Amino acid sequence: MPSIAIDISISRLAEMIRQMSKGEMETLLIEMDSEQSKELKRRFKELPSEIKQKKVLSVEEAFNV
Repeated sequence: MPSIAIDISISRLAEMIRQMSKGEMETLLIEMDSEQSKELKRRFKELPSEIKQKKVLSVEEAFNV
């Protein structure tokens, strides 16, 4: 499959991901490397409880943006 590399800031990428619909997010996760996909799915699953428990303050902090 062809690939492309782009130069984009992490904060802009985080904003783009935040604006995705649930279906778009699922498609992105499927297309990603399986190990990265597993980690991202785990982070998204745990993020609401981590924010609630004050382990992280925001999505930006959780993803080191």
